[in-house]
Amino acid sequence: RLFGGDLDTRALEACAHNLRDAVPGSERHLSRQDAADSVANAPEAAWVVANPPYGHRLPPRELVQ
Repeated sequence: RLFGGDLDTRALEACAHNLRDAVPGSERHLSRQDAADSVANAPEAAWVVANPPYGHRLPPRELVQ
């Protein structure tokens, strides 16, 4: 089972597409939420994997909130 979250709907769509290709047949639960909520809502004993921005961020006008 894979759980994930992001505030940007486009990022969630890209994630879902990539997971379909990388882990076919997996059970995926993706939701629009910030990182703190993603961690708080993770199942017990789950691994939390993040992709923090390393220096470059989207300009504010491109962020979806």
